[in-house]
Amino acid sequence: PRCSKQEAGISRWLQDWGCSRGLATVSDPAGNVVMRIPPTPGFETLPGVVIQSHMDMVCEKLPETDHDFTRDPIRLIYDGDWLKADRTALGADNGIGMAIGMALAEDHSLRRPALELLFTVEEETGLSGAQNLDAAMLRGRTLINIDSEEEGVLVVGCAGGENARIDLPMTREDTPASHPLYRLVVSGLRGGHSGMNIGEKRGNANKIIAGILDSLMSDIPLRLVTLEGGSRSNVIPRDAVAIFTLPPDTVEKVQQLIKGMTKTVKEEFSAMEKKLSITLTPGAFPTAFEKAFSAADSRRCIGLLTGLPHGVHCWSEELDGVVETSNNLAIVRSGEETVNILCFQRSSKMTELQSLTSSIGLLAERYGARFHRDGLYPGWQPRLDSPLLAHCRGVFKNLFSREAKVTMTHGGLECGILGQKLPGLEMISLGPTIENAHSPQERVHIASVEATYRFLKALLASFAS
Repeated sequence: PRCSKQEAGISRWLQDWGCSRGLATVSDPAGNVVMRIPPTPGFETLPGVVIQSHMDMVCEKLPETDHDFTRDPIRLIYDGDWLKADRTALGADNGIGMAIGMALAEDHSLRRPALELLFTVEEETGLSGAQNLDAAMLRGRTLINIDSEEEGVLVVGCAGGENARIDLPMTREDTPASHPLYRLVVSGLRGGHSGMNIGEKRGNANKIIAGILDSLMSDIPLRLVTLEGGSRSNVIPRDAVAIFTLPPDTVEKVQQLIKGMTKTVKEEFSAMEKKLSITLTPGAFPTAFEKAFSAADSRRCIGLLTGLPHGVHCWSEELDGVVETSNNLAIVRSGEETVNILCFQRSSKMTELQSLTSSIGLLAERYGARFHRDGLYPGWQPRLDSPLLAHCRGVFKNLFSREAKVTMTHGGLECGILGQKLPGLEMISLGPTIENAHSPQERVHIASVEATYRFLKALLASFAS
């Protein structure tokens, strides 16, 4: 078990694993772990190489499974050429990077310089493990990050990120006893990684449910009781639920309106969201609340949610098909006197990142909300003239008789932070093919793991020349 901020167990396990194999193994107060593997004979004078991955995973599961991420192991399913999990995220992001690093440590056939395996914590929740890393634990001058998700691709840059937190004050009032409660559920969306999948026009349950409620409110004086959607900042929301009151003479009209809106939404996302479900059923007051928000505050809340952006803000002008700036309307939670909203912005340009976050803050304040920003981390600016990149491309072509693709990712990588902590560090990121990370549909392509491992072996051996 290794959800973000719950890596103490896996950190201890890694340290025991390293020590049991006679490897010098150290950790820092943040929980990051470094294992040192001596060079093979003849490679003693070469600079060391850092192989880096992160311990934590995004713990997502389908609603119908009783999986307990604090206790239960991931149940693996071999599905042809792919490995996936049983109704949960697989954690190949970044467990497969950890596994590859550990395999390199145990591979006695490999000729290579000294290795340092760096396993960081809390990558998925703001890269705080890397931010709090004791850099004195590392001696290598080349870093290979194994946290990218497409085999045959060399990643040389990544986006930075920042949280926008919005607290909207709300007032609750008694509702007439004659006003029934209804429960609107948007579910069955694919979700996915808010960096890697944000450009694919996947549905966001928070935006869809807000759009439906906004359309209803143009004719119907409904009042929200609760609105809940999303799970984590870096996950595109798959599910959202709203409970609201209706005047009794509007129920039939609302049912017809939602039927029509359901058809429209399903048509809009027909190419990407085959399992999208929108249902309206009788509801009840949750245990925690006995009143509904006022009609005016309900409209204000939905107005803010419909106004907040989601998806691609702009595409890169330098690299085709790469998102430059985006926002994920990630989480909505209702309290007694507030509705709390979390957005997560990413950009490869820090000025654009700051501008987008500021515009979200201005919108929130126009609706009377409190706003603050946190969790800022830097991007990793590409160096296309890097000697390491040129060397990796040469090794790849010699091994596979084809060119490696070179790009940057809209996901967050720890390379930007590690490069600041260790000036002059040469870095590259790569990995096997992973699909639908941060979701229960996550899977890793088995043959791509073997290809990635072959490339790493060849690359490490090539440093002698």
